[in-house]
Amino acid sequence: MMSARTGLLGCLLFCVLAVPSGTAKAQTCDKVDSGASHPLASVSLPPKDGCSIRFVNGYPVPDPACTPGAVNPTVTLDFLRGGHFRAACSANRRLSGRDRAATSAWYHLALPANNTGANQTCELDYLIPLELGGADSLENIWPLCGPAGAPLAQRYFKQKILVNQYLVAQIQSGAMSLDRAQADIATNWAQYLDAAQDAAQPSLTTRRGPTTRGPTKGVTTTAERVSVKLEIPPDTVNLYIASTRVIERLPEPSASQLELISTDHRSQDLSFGAAVVHVPPGHIGGEVERPFCICFFGVTFYRQTEDEKKHFTLRSTRWLTQDAFIGEMKSSALFGAGSKQALIFVHGYHNTMEDGLYRLAQIVVDTKFSGKPILFSWPSRGALLSYAYDRDSATASIPGLRQLIKLLQDNTDISEIHVIAHSMGNQIVVQGLGDAQLNQKALGQLVLAAPDVDDDVFKQYEPNIRGFHTITLYASAADKALQLSHTIAEAPRAGDAFRQTPPYPLVLPNMDTIDVTALGDTWFGLDHDTFASSPTAMGDIMRLLQTGQRPPNLRTPNIQQTNGQPLYWKFVR
Repeated sequence: MMSARTGLLGCLLFCVLAVPSGTAKAQTCDKVDSGASHPLASVSLPPKDGCSIRFVNGYPVPDPACTPGAVNPTVTLDFLRGGHFRAACSANRRLSGRDRAATSAWYHLALPANNTGANQTCELDYLIPLELGGADSLENIWPLCGPAGAPLAQRYFKQKILVNQYLVAQIQSGAMSLDRAQADIATNWAQYLDAAQDAAQPSLTTRRGPTTRGPTKGVTTTAERVSVKLEIPPDTVNLYIASTRVIERLPEPSASQLELISTDHRSQDLSFGAAVVHVPPGHIGGEVERPFCICFFGVTFYRQTEDEKKHFTLRSTRWLTQDAFIGEMKSSALFGAGSKQALIFVHGYHNTMEDGLYRLAQIVVDTKFSGKPILFSWPSRGALLSYAYDRDSATASIPGLRQLIKLLQDNTDISEIHVIAHSMGNQIVVQGLGDAQLNQKALGQLVLAAPDVDDDVFKQYEPNIRGFHTITLYASAADKALQLSHTIAEAPRAGDAFRQTPPYPLVLPNMDTIDVTALGDTWFGLDHDTFASSPTAMGDIMRLLQTGQRPPNLRTPNIQQTNGQPLYWKFVR
């Protein structure tokens, strides 16, 4: 039987889990006035005589008499660095979509039809982006269009996104003040394009061509432009499934039905499939936007209607034989020529197959992964009270993961196999890869996020894992789910970071341990998925997959090495 202390902690965790998802967001945004706006110059809107796009060194900038830029004074530097910022915090509900769209008419521009995906040429842009403290107000919105006929990567809105991300990294690391970043991007955003391209592609073998850009303020420029591949968030993400669940197949599904029906029953055989997940157009990095739900212990009292404009949705699923799965792993039809990487995501406890697909789609979008993403879906019941069942299901799924990796190694031309495991999924990965004579061919990065694995078990198996370029452990002292697991098991978990005072995470040779406590420490959140819910952590994983650069502080400026013993890495605010 549970002790009184364990039962109380369990009750507290269940109450936390039952809090609607919007509550945590409200807690992190409660000091932000989404309608607050301080324009960098006083202007009269709507303008009487219209507005004109100007070009500075070959790049468009808005008319300062119409779009001077504006900041939200309630979005402070401490808030931006605290890891809790979401664009939704600054979304001005008093401003309608029609109001925003009117700015295009001021510039005598009409947004083209079919302005999405590879066809997108225009974007209503925040001159000072929200993630830099920009305001959601008309003084800060302008239409950024063109150039006509240019490849997607060279369209202006894509290049400005890169500059936005670069300046966010600069203020996060303390290399630049927030005031300067806001003023400079409002004056001439393209002055940072060279530096942004170099930062985004540190190991890229570049192809350079002539440019007309002139000198820029505060940044060393080159006489050449770096040509890089940039991708906008896709409308849909193609995913593959390898599963130890019993999966039922509808032989002739209707247009509104999915071909695959997942169950929580265990299978001795590995099943294969494919899925298409729709990503909402307003997707916010770190979020899996799903309908709001008031659910308690498996009982649904209210669920918001699913809407493709707002939510990730599962468009379709397909049954695949093993041979068909291998054939698609060899094909470049969906992913482009040269895509020779695979990413296996092993979900955690309390996850259905659909939950895993949505999370993997978010990871693919937020890390800009261009290879073949595979969900390894094991038979978790997706129920809060089924921890013991899930733990046994994880153990039973270890041979299936080994089979999947061996299948990719022996039967495809995949050059790198990356693995990301979360929570209890780490039990499958650590024991499965640490207790097998696996071929070391084509192994890439191994990411162990918040592992719900006993410390001693982890220490027994992890040193035997061979062949991966890097093993990276993300741990947190704010992870309330692992705190409960620690208490119930009466032993530390590999993903917690509160072993002593001051707290520290598990550190082993040949493994990069990164403490993510600073990125997720909320009152009403579990902070168990910080690796994926924090855009900052996702950015680090993106650079790890793209470049493999080590040590971690070289790829992510706001990761620092600790001074005392044991030595490990941690994100700083």
